[in-house]
Amino acid sequence: MKRTYKRALPIALGIGIVLTGIVGVHATEAGTRTNVKTTNNETLSSSTIPTQYKTPEYMNRSDIENQFREKSYSFALGLGYVDFEDKVAYKDEKAAKERLKTALNFLEDLTGGGNDFTAVEGLQFNDEWSKFVEDIAILKYEDLAESEILNDLNVAGALILQSEGHYDEPSLRYLYQVISDLNSGVNGESVKYEVTKAFGDDSFEEIQQYLKSKI
Repeated sequence: MKRTYKRALPIALGIGIVLTGIVGVHATEAGTRTNVKTTNNETLSSSTIPTQYKTPEYMNRSDIENQFREKSYSFALGLGYVDFEDKVAYKDEKAAKERLKTALNFLEDLTGGGNDFTAVEGLQFNDEWSKFVEDIAILKYEDLAESEILNDLNVAGALILQSEGHYDEPSLRYLYQVISDLNSGVNGESVKYEVTKAFGDDSFEEIQQYLKSKI
């Protein structure tokens, strides 16, 4: 059972993240009015979101990765959250835990154990990064059920787009922290950064304020 609500943050945030962040979807016709659905199925309207078409990069990705990127785009337009009763619920608990561990291992290697985030400059051309994004998509759509952790994966999606589209090191750092905390949390371990809705506290707001600042 869930209750939905939407935080009223500026639509311009999503535009700033996505127009350069979603690599597989490029603008062709500026100034077209478009309605976009948020993750809680609310419609957001913008007069400045361009018409889009599928690029070769888009076509080379899996359907589930493209779906995740598009939903992350919609989420970034307004940061619309869903209020769930459970912190974590599973469709496949074993697969979810293994996939989170794999995702964290990739980020550990990419960032030198969370100490170096300069790899942002090459993410768009990194096949392992694309596989990481696909794993996060599978985690969201196939491994996990309705619960707070889905909000955290939406945030991860926004950070992914910001990281790769703007070569934004702070976004990659926050992404590393989110995945680290989720991996610890689902395994019953102490979380280090406390930046998630599922396992955090007020530190969760830090990421929201950062994303808001990217207008």
